[in-house]
Amino acid sequence: SGVAGLVTFVVVEIFGRAPSGEYTRVNLLSSHVVSKILKSRYFTGGLRTASALIFILVVVAGFFGVQEGLRNFATVMTWVVWWVLLVFLTLFLARIFCLFCPIRAIAEWVRVFLLRIFKHSIKKVHESGRNWPRRMKNVIYALLLLLFLTWLELAFGITRIPAATSVLAVSMLALAIVTIIIYKRNYFCRYVCPIGLMVGIYSYFSPFEVRALNKDACLECKTKDCLHGNENANGCPTYQYLGAMEENMNCLTCLECVKACPNDNVAVNLRPFAADLTRSVTYFVGNFWLSTAIVMLLALTSFHGFTMVPVWMGLINSTLSQLGYLGSFTLWMVLFLLMLMGVIGVFILMSKYVSGSGVSFRVLFNGYAYTLIPISLFYHLAHNVGHFAMEGGSFAAVLLNPFGWNTSTQVSLTPLLPMTYVWYIQAFLIIAGHIMAVYLAWVVSNRIFSERKAAFKAHIPITILMIFYTMFSLWLTAQPMVMKTAM
Repeated sequence: SGVAGLVTFVVVEIFGRAPSGEYTRVNLLSSHVVSKILKSRYFTGGLRTASALIFILVVVAGFFGVQEGLRNFATVMTWVVWWVLLVFLTLFLARIFCLFCPIRAIAEWVRVFLLRIFKHSIKKVHESGRNWPRRMKNVIYALLLLLFLTWLELAFGITRIPAATSVLAVSMLALAIVTIIIYKRNYFCRYVCPIGLMVGIYSYFSPFEVRALNKDACLECKTKDCLHGNENANGCPTYQYLGAMEENMNCLTCLECVKACPNDNVAVNLRPFAADLTRSVTYFVGNFWLSTAIVMLLALTSFHGFTMVPVWMGLINSTLSQLGYLGSFTLWMVLFLLMLMGVIGVFILMSKYVSGSGVSFRVLFNGYAYTLIPISLFYHLAHNVGHFAMEGGSFAAVLLNPFGWNTSTQVSLTPLLPMTYVWYIQAFLIIAGHIMAVYLAWVVSNRIFSERKAAFKAHIPITILMIFYTMFSLWLTAQPMVMKTAM
């Protein structure tokens, strides 16, 4: 990783040129067949129904099935299959999961049902609280919930407890229902959902986008149906105006705007990877909480891996007698996250001072935080590949025997691939993310600093940080890992 980082650094510094901000797009809706499918209510409705049925099976199997993680559909489907597919889907198709997310689908169906049954009382609450409070329009609540769920997941080992998995699923659904009933639009997905925060951040890297074909046409449009909705489709659930949308973060890829636009001025594009991240820095400098969430997401992905290696249990045991298990776990979790975030902050501060410019730490933090997205995303992929290779063989068994009642069904513990091959795949993913991150750091340096010499100096500490972090990620994947659904 060190060699890859240095080579990338040298190449981009000598031969690199900052992208202009424009990039090649291929509009999938230019195909009549694809356009017809994506605009069809049967397509989105079918996906949402299938996803909701799987969700219901997960909940029922978790509560009533055998309470063994490796033999229960709830734990295997949630933590081994879905968790892997979620990140891969996001890598290639942005927030496409939000299109058929079962929690969002069921919550919206419940809202429609309640509005029909309790027309006056529910409608009054629904309309009176339709605006999300201005002071809450940031990602801090989703970030806090992500931190809490990570602590809950790892401290209590709910990935191995089917009933606990179902409780978590039902709790998230209840929170979504309450939020969606009180507020007119789906603010849950934008400001509360921790999974939405994660896939939103990763979707910056995705080669998939929903955008306006011609923004001038959007400006001339009087009705703004993509935002407000019409008889053909609902308005954007996260209040995104297509004529001004420049990034994937808050687009749920729900395709409502595709159906709603009366002028067919919506494109569903394929584009280069990381197009959102290589555009002008003005698109992402300034949102401190989102930058903090990006850095914290990187720390949390590493923390997931660290808790599954032998070193972690040594740390827990060192304070176990004084604090107990939960106290010891919480202490080391907090210290680990603070240490990683502190190290990242120190290297960004070093960039500020070695550059010799007057650029503030906050501007550098906001800009360089986005360059860490590929490292987080590709380590997350690598980590999940390891778990799927070790535990994915159990999926066929739980698919045939979701409740685990048939004890004659054999659950395979044989890795799907030799672990040597798995590690090579993991190393490839981690180094690929590292190379892209070094390149993005160079792009951001040149966007922030007007002088090339200052950009060059500022880029050096960030490259060193990325080399160290990638080496740490490679070390994590090389350690013997504890399985998610079994001891």
